[in-house]
Parts: sequence; structure tokens; C-alpha cells
Amino acid sequence: MSSQSPADLRIIAPYGGTVTNTLEVERPGGDGLELEDSGAMLGLYVQWIRAGSFQGNLFGYFSPEVNYSTLLGLHSNFDRYFDIGPLRNLVLGGGLELISIDTDAADAIDGLDAFSMRNTIIAPFARTGKQFGFGPAWLDATVFPWAGGEVALQRGEIELTPTASSNGSSGGPPGPIEIEQEIDETDWYGLAGVNLRATIARVVQLDGKFHVAFDEDDRYRRGSLMMNVFVTHNFGLSWRFSHMETSAATTRYHIFGFVVLF
Repeated sequence: MSSQSPADLRIIAPYGGTVTNTLEVERPGGDGLELEDSGAMLGLYVQWIRAGSFQGNLFGYFSPEVNYSTLLGLHSNFDRYFDIGPLRNLVLGGGLELISIDTDAADAIDGLDAFSMRNTIIAPFARTGKQFGFGPAWLDATVFPWAGGEVALQRGEIELTPTASSNGSSGGPPGPIEIEQEIDETDWYGLAGVNLRATIARVVQLDGKFHVAFDEDDRYRRGSLMMNVFVTHNFGLSWRFSHMETSAATTRYHIFGFVVLF
């Protein structure tokens, strides 16, 4: 990492790796089915930092085939840093989480002749907190506890056709019954989390984030880890892990790439 502290720092990092997706599918009769699968994933992370003023980042990712689905995700976040009298290193920010799942399992699910789903979650959020910095000369560490709120807009549709034996008809072969269900939910959640960051000897950068989205009935955990190892002032190797729970699915990924500073 550069030994200088420029006013503006821009980061770009392409990634590739694997993603695991878990879906809960409701079938006729009230029983549920859990589908879990892993597939290839590509991602791109960009960030713009102005020290002591703001940071903004955007991470997009894509998996062409996982759990009979195409998975598309986007995470964006912007934080503004400011002081109020003796209170320093305050943070006010927000962002947007987007997950789109387009599933076509055909007849691969037991008890169903056909299953397809299109489900999109758009979740804008806002947060505030305070950063605490510490460490000797060789270590630059920050702890950022924060709280906020999120509204999750879930839209889409499910189409399924039970097999003839599960249609519940008697006295002759039943015809196929196609069931359609619209997905239209809006949920409000509180958010509570903490971000940890440490740069060791200007060479190794570690980043850990964890937060919980919650309401009266549900709790969804989201966490991520990141490590950058710089081999020159402006180029390094990168690894990321993420675990994200929503009302629609659970998504985990391990991805590797490189990071460029400019």
C-alpha cells in the first residue's frame, strides 16, 4: 500500500470464486423443501475514499447457474464522516442491497412437475455510528459500531405444477394443475452492527463486518471478511467471504481476485 496518504483514494477489484445458495420452497400440502447448491461466481468491487470526509463503495456479483437459478446481487454504501463539537469521527450513511433470483427447476424437485420463481429484493437502508481508531505506528485499526434501519421490498412470482399423485384427485388420472403465487411483501427491520478494520505495516489490510436485521419475529444475520495483501504500493491480492440471510434465501461466497489503488 502506498506510504503516502492522498486526499482521494480509488479502489477497483475484480473477483472470481464460488457461491452457495439455499432456498426454502413451499410445496402443496404445507411441507417445505430446502434446496442448496453451489456454483461459479464473478464480482466487481469499486470504492472511492476521501480521508476524513466520505467513502462510497459498490459491489456487484453474478452467478449464471446455482440452485437451478441465475443469481444477481448488488451492494452499495455511502458514509459521510463529520464532527459535532467534542464528538469526533461520527458517521452518517446509507445504501442499497439488491438480490435477484430467477429460478427454473423444471421437474427436478420431488413432487413437482414444474417449478419456477422470479424473486427480487430491494432493500435501502440508513445507519449512523461513531468510529474509534487505535494502534501503534505499524497498526492502523478502526472499530465502527453502528445502528440503523432497513425496508425490504420483495417482489416476484412463483409458478409450480404438482405431480399427478400429489393433486389429491381420485377416480381417474388427474390433469396437471398449475399454481401461481405473487410475491409482494414489504418488511421493516432494525439494524445493529459493527465494522472492524486493520492495516498492518501498510501491507496487509483486514476487514470484518457483522450486522443483524431484525423485527418482532425474525432475525437475519449478515457478515463478511476481507483480506488484501499488497505486493506493490498500488497492487495486491484479495480474498472475500460473505454470509447473508434474507427472507428469500441464504447466500454465501468465497471469492479471490486482485486489487488496484489509484
